[in-house]
Amino acid sequence: MSLERQIKRDIDDIVRKIPQLADFLSQLGRQGRVVVFGGFVRDCIHNHFHGQSISPRDLDLVIDGTIPPGEEGPKNNFGGRRRLLGRELKIDFWELRSTYAFSKGLFTPTLANLPLTTVYGVNACFFALDDARLVESGAVDDIAKRVISFNCTDYLEKFPQYQAFRGIELAHRLGYGLHERVLNFAKSQIRESPREVFVRAIQDHRPNMTAEEIGRLCDPYR
Repeated sequence: MSLERQIKRDIDDIVRKIPQLADFLSQLGRQGRVVVFGGFVRDCIHNHFHGQSISPRDLDLVIDGTIPPGEEGPKNNFGGRRRLLGRELKIDFWELRSTYAFSKGLFTPTLANLPLTTVYGVNACFFALDDARLVESGAVDDIAKRVISFNCTDYLEKFPQYQAFRGIELAHRLGYGLHERVLNFAKSQIRESPREVFVRAIQDHRPNMTAEEIGRLCDPYR
């Protein structure tokens, strides 16, 4: 099965399991082109190349248009909105122009530029729902090589401790190595932050994570 067919099948499976998602995607689709962005697509690519079945924990959506009235939802930490569908599917969604790197003027806000905006290369991808097409910028290569490398570093100052944690967590979850630049960045953030400060910075984004869980992942880098 081709990679794009695999991703489409995985998305269709989620939609079948959670009927509310089909309605939500239809509502967004009436306002503009909708793409699945980042982590869900990354995990599908990983499963395709490495023969695993990692289950994505959430779904990130970007709409090249306007979020429908009444669908705004609470804000997430990167300027998007959040909804919970079914029992456990977390959906973060953004208008294209309001995604963080575009809102800061780092790139012209186009779908073609969207893969350029992620901190890590493994997330530099999206899957267009209307034509079932994968668009990526180095994500497939990094995933195939099992490496966490930088993609866009222009906003590492935005939640730097959490960005370091995300690199480590991705490497741990996927069984990848850290590129030297990512490794050095992660070590500097962990070593220069008092333990309590670092833990609080992560818990701002992951309130359900305990200090012990964070420590198990990050203490080896101190």
